Amino acid sequence: MKTYYLNILNELQIYNMTFIYNEIKIKLIAHAGFVIENKENKIIIDPYKTEYKEKGNIILITHDHFDHLDLKDLKKVTNASSIVIAPTHCKEQLEKLKIKKIIELNAGKDIEINGIGIKAVVAYNINKFNDVGELCHTKKYGGVGHIITIDKTKIYNLGDTDNINEFSTIEDKIDIALVPVSGKYVMTAKEAAEAVNRIRPKIAIPMHYSSFVGSIKDAREFKNLAKCNVKILRHYE
Repeated sequence: MKTYYLNILNELQIYNMTFIYNEIKIKLIAHAGFVIENKENKIIIDPYKTEYKEKGNIILITHDHFDHLDLKDLKKVTNASSIVIAPTHCKEQLEKLKIKKIIELNAGKDIEINGIGIKAVVAYNINKFNDVGELCHTKKYGGVGHIITIDKTKIYNLGDTDNINEFSTIEDKIDIALVPVSGKYVMTAKEAAEAVNRIRPKIAIPMHYSSFVGSIKDAREFKNLAKCNVKILRHYE
């Protein structure tokens, strides 16, 4: 029994809720949702099934699937000062929110807002199919990932993707990669490890698990396979 509780304690110590890098705080709030904040900004990405209710001034949406664009959860983290940045196909749903502004940002485009650089990059499947044999996320569909530059630190949220050829052409030197690992709709843990070995970030944080697909086992397998420092974060409670 003593060994059991020591193991639980070690898990809690290893898997912290917040990771801090160059004074930037990163929280995994649920599934593929993150909060990234410095002194001036609170960036919230794809909130879904979360109890997190602090308001973000910048909200990033990768695509319009239910587990990435959820109006119920977006209402928890937005107010009249929030700016939501998303691909064009998300705009109609987002217009239901009472926010400051919607900015359409499709793959290949970038902006700077409040001193934060945001570049939208492609995210799509090459070998994950739905029940009718179609790719879950096609390139034409227009889902994105984001490379976020904060105080010279580059954070790459890969979005819902497979291990695509574009990873080999990324010119940015990535400090932190936020990487889906659950399989089924996105990369498996093995594929995700192969992807980060191409992107070569300093640190990788696994995500897109422990909601309706994937589990902590996928995050641990990814950690064992990736050739970089991996931080597994506890979901926000």
